[in-house]
Amino acid sequence: MKRHNNLFEQIVSIENIKLAAAKAKKGKMWQDTIKRFEKDEEQNLVKLRHSLEDQTFTTSAYKIKKIYEPKERDIYVLPFYPDRIVQHAIMNVLEPIWDNLFIHNSYACRKGKGQHRGSTKCAEYVRKNKYCLKCDIKKFYPSINHDILFNIIKKKIKCKKTLNLLHDIIYSIEGETNTPIGNYTSQWFGNLYLNELDMYVKHVLKILTRLRE
Repeated sequence: MKRHNNLFEQIVSIENIKLAAAKAKKGKMWQDTIKRFEKDEEQNLVKLRHSLEDQTFTTSAYKIKKIYEPKERDIYVLPFYPDRIVQHAIMNVLEPIWDNLFIHNSYACRKGKGQHRGSTKCAEYVRKNKYCLKCDIKKFYPSINHDILFNIIKKKIKCKKTLNLLHDIIYSIEGETNTPIGNYTSQWFGNLYLNELDMYVKHVLKILTRLRE
């Protein structure tokens, strides 16, 4: 498997950081924290870039809020600046690399996919087959093991500075497990984690992962 290097320069380029800020702001322009950020946006982004380049950036403390719909969960909230911008900057570069790893019928949090298309495709397959196995992983994100996740990431990424940045995010929660619901990167960490199961089903069990249309 090809391992990618020299990614950090792309992540910390000022063009990528500006793009990340625009994505992080989308749909949230009304928030006071973003209004304050925009008063000195250019200088804020320069400071952020410097903190990444000299590797002094570290994930901020989380604010935790509990929600009860559709079920009880803890949501971990990071500041817009710098954290949410940094996570978008990372995924601007890593998303196409990681997206190419997944099977066709992995639908969560992917461009052109999503839960609605996944639900529609699932319904089509159920109609075409006599049996269907429905599974769920109890408390999936809280159960993700940090060491296992980081080792999965290292299979595809060898850029040391990028790995250091990802390590800081993954281990920003105390304990051996938990990938915070609320982080933009967590969506992709979850996909990577379960991709190992998809690959086992496809290559070891030799079960079709894409049925004929």
